[in-house]
Amino acid sequence: QPQEGRLLLASHSLFADLPPADLDSLLSHSRPVLFTAGEAIVREGAKGRSLYQVITGRVEVEKEVQPGHTIHVAELGPGEVFGEMTLFQGAPRSATVRALEDSRLLRVDRAGVRELLERDPDLLERFAQLVNSRRRELESLGHEEQQREASNLLEAMRNLFFALGGG
Repeated sequence: QPQEGRLLLASHSLFADLPPADLDSLLSHSRPVLFTAGEAIVREGAKGRSLYQVITGRVEVEKEVQPGHTIHVAELGPGEVFGEMTLFQGAPRSATVRALEDSRLLRVDRAGVRELLERDPDLLERFAQLVNSRRRELESLGHEEQQREASNLLEAMRNLFFALGGG
């Protein structure tokens, strides 16, 4: 199914402008993987050497903003990609991703991307822009959630003390 895989990769902005030969090269370092509903695909803090593209199914991205407190970041479906921050930075996984339903994904390994970059170093700039926008998205979500928690706590305290004071 090289044609199917090529179309899938090309459907994402990260790989959209790659010529067919580059997409085929990337596919040669990729493989389909299956996950059942509820199964973790990657875990926050773990090491990794690949990114994933959803072929079928849906996955949920979760981020721990405080120890023991996780927030829903996003839901991804067919064609969407995750894991690029680990792939391109060598950093630990920045979020946990789990299958919401039985899902088939394409795992793209770092070796395939390295091969592309050796042939076309300009690609690195496009990849860097995507990684940077994803990182900003995750950081702002964490900050917004923390602000909301602080606001909720303040409101609960206000209600408690005013209710007691008035009684």
